[in-house]
Amino acid sequence: MNSAYGSAATRMWTDAETLYASTRLGTADHLYGLAAECCLKAILHADGIMPADAPSKPQKPFGVHIDRLWGEYNAALAGPHSATYAVAQLNPFNVGPWKADDRYLHDSKFSATRVSAHQNGAKQAWVIFEQAVLNGTIQ
Repeated sequence: MNSAYGSAATRMWTDAETLYASTRLGTADHLYGLAAECCLKAILHADGIMPADAPSKPQKPFGVHIDRLWGEYNAALAGPHSATYAVAQLNPFNVGPWKADDRYLHDSKFSATRVSAHQNGAKQAWVIFEQAVLNGTIQ
């Protein structure tokens, strides 16, 4: 895979699932958010909407994490892929809610319910990402 976002999405998803299975909820939760973010950014980049692949300082509206990107993603999609790669309107990363700074929280702050909601959101993004790879949208 040539996409930096795609490579990161695969790595984050795989690591999140491994940590979740080992009940390492805090880091799994963080990685689920990053995996979903990378999945959606890989699609936006492949669709020509996001100008640079893994820029050091992404430009708005894409220089945000999944808690904000989820709500902006469908509006940013254009062209023939807008229906195929759309996410649900309800943002699963509002549960908890997921924040990038949560990586500093104590382990006791991560419940199975919270992390499961974020896992489900990441899975939705992962399924869409895999479809984009299968369709040849993401190389």
